[in-house]
Amino acid sequence: MAWPWLAVIAKNVPWVELARRAPDILAKSRELLEESRKLRTPGSGAATSEELTRRVEALEARDAEHARLLAEMVEQLQGLTAGIEVLRARNRLLTWLVAAAIAGLVATLVAARTAAV
Repeated sequence: MAWPWLAVIAKNVPWVELARRAPDILAKSRELLEESRKLRTPGSGAATSEELTRRVEALEARDAEHARLLAEMVEQLQGLTAGIEVLRARNRLLTWLVAAAIAGLVATLVAARTAAV
């Protein structure tokens, strides 16, 4: 049995966009992993002042990179949200047009039937 959250994920996740951007996501994650491995060197016990300063600067640089990535993700999410809103509006319009066409067809069939009798 599928859990309710699975249905929500299946409906709300933009799978096509995610698949299209998968190579970029993978490349960026590998880059961040390599950078993290380079910065993570085993300590020799007592850290010097300049080593601590270098590590703090590296952490600040990583924090700035994470903030930049987060800003890009938010921008992409806003674009996706705007696209979804456009699709919803088009879907509503199409629903009304189909309903009007069906109503017109039913009215035409009823009028033709009453004229034939």
